[in-house]
Amino acid sequence: MHFPVVLALALAAAAPMTSPLHDLAAAPPAVRDQVLAQLSDAELAALERQAEPLGAFIERISPAYSAPTHLQPLVEVLELARDTPVELVVHAPPRHTKTETILHAIAQMVSLDPARTNAYVTYAQALAQSKSRKARLLATTAGVDLAEDAQRLEEWRTAEGGGLLATGVGGPLTGHGVNGLLIVDDPFKNRVEAESATTREKVWEWFNDVAYTRKEPGASVIVVATRWHPQDLSGKLISERGWRYLKLPALDGEGRALWPERFSTAELAKIREQIGEYSWASLYQGEPRNRGGAVFGDVHTYDPVSINWNGARTGLGVDCAYSAKTYSNYSVGLVLVELDDRFYVRDVQRHQLKTTPFKAVLDGQKKAFGARRSRWYTSTTEEGTAELLGITPELARADKFVRAQPVAAAWNAGRVLVPQNAPWVDAFISEVMSFTGVDDDHDDQVDALAAAYDLLAKPAASYEGLGSSGGLQRRI
Repeated sequence: MHFPVVLALALAAAAPMTSPLHDLAAAPPAVRDQVLAQLSDAELAALERQAEPLGAFIERISPAYSAPTHLQPLVEVLELARDTPVELVVHAPPRHTKTETILHAIAQMVSLDPARTNAYVTYAQALAQSKSRKARLLATTAGVDLAEDAQRLEEWRTAEGGGLLATGVGGPLTGHGVNGLLIVDDPFKNRVEAESATTREKVWEWFNDVAYTRKEPGASVIVVATRWHPQDLSGKLISERGWRYLKLPALDGEGRALWPERFSTAELAKIREQIGEYSWASLYQGEPRNRGGAVFGDVHTYDPVSINWNGARTGLGVDCAYSAKTYSNYSVGLVLVELDDRFYVRDVQRHQLKTTPFKAVLDGQKKAFGARRSRWYTSTTEEGTAELLGITPELARADKFVRAQPVAAAWNAGRVLVPQNAPWVDAFISEVMSFTGVDDDHDDQVDALAAAYDLLAKPAASYEGLGSSGGLQRRI
């Protein structure tokens, strides 16, 4: 007979109780001693495992890791979900071990009740299977016996019939019920996805039509996600469904770091400066902002004559608002120079010209400033025009607002500078300072600036580096 059944029968015989583990602790000493005396050594060991905190389980199963005490509120929720159904949205900053903590919680759930079915969902099937492999290893390390005929990464089962289902958002869960933990961990890959209204709606529909309909009595549904947008899955569950929001910001209201041993306030300040206030508020503080406010802050200037340009790197950013046959809107060529991690806007050419004369403008910028590299964020139909202009096309994966975030972060940190005097500088600053990403009259110079910056910046600080992940802290 399985241990919880033995314990329940023993408790029922000794005194009328409802929850065996809770009531055993609350029972009079004589009753508790009577019950414990009836249990075998194996049953006593199982009883200890039932009462084992998640942090202790992590350190026992993964001795190289420390218990995630900085995530204690999340740990307590995961422990509560063993016996009490929970519906909750959780935010934790990138690289703060939320995923590893969840995988250990799943393994512990399976080890405590191998007849319960759990589910793990993330933004991609391949990643879900990778995490399923980790959870399966943790479960077997904890002593779980797997069914010989059901050990696939997308679905592994215990000998008792429980186990784990793993899928990506948009993938299948139909035909399976979940009566344990149903975890949705980061349903969006990055800001590019989360800023897309179409993608947000697809995630919302999939959650409601596929994931949530798999919930059975006794199951808990926990969405643990980096907050990218006010109306992401987390936001809609909070605002439209009234789900409780457990927010674990990187810095609390008094400026204290959530995990100072790994991310000190000084380190977080560096991250904040690099990614900018918009991304900081959403990714690290769990407070995503609506568009519409100013993106670029104070202007920082330089005197071109006073700078020694030796060792500088130069890039040409381009934004063209026409096909090869039309030229009614402005097209921009912007020269940006990187020197000692500062970025200097050297020249901006903004004209309404046909393709051939505008190519001559760009060629002139290349020659005058030695710009050998170039970039234009294009649609698929603009790649031919880029070839005509002699510019390297880069297929745009997001709108101009998202593309502007990395260079805006550098601008607001004082690392993007404009000349004190130039014939084009007033119009350039006017457009940059008025840019909101919402129905702006003009944004071509901003996009050219973003393209040039991404060409010269380190990948992690550019539009190419948007994303997040995390792991448990190893013991030192």
